[in-house]
Amino acid sequence: MTLEVFRSVRQAELEADAIIRDARAESVRIRDEAAKKAEDVVRRAMGSAEQAEQEYRSKQIALAEGELRRLRESQDKEMSHMRRRFDEKKAEAVSLVIERIVRLSGDR
Repeated sequence: MTLEVFRSVRQAELEADAIIRDARAESVRIRDEAAKKAEDVVRRAMGSAEQAEQEYRSKQIALAEGELRRLRESQDKEMSHMRRRFDEKKAEAVSLVIERIVRLSGDR
């Protein structure tokens, strides 16, 4: 009977060892699977972040280009106005010079 008890204990130990090995293997498999899923989540998040960054950058570039275009248009209008005033002042100056020449010629 002691031999049977010994064999039963030994068999129970072997079964317990097998269960522990299986549990460890399952634990490693679960950990590896979780790590892969975490890597996938991080990879997708990075992809989304990169896409969002590119979209943001594109929007900022478009806004900057729009602002630049508005500034150029404003500057062009201002330059056109300045040219008109310059032409007016130049015409006034020419008229004054001609008037003086005529007046000086008439005095002779």
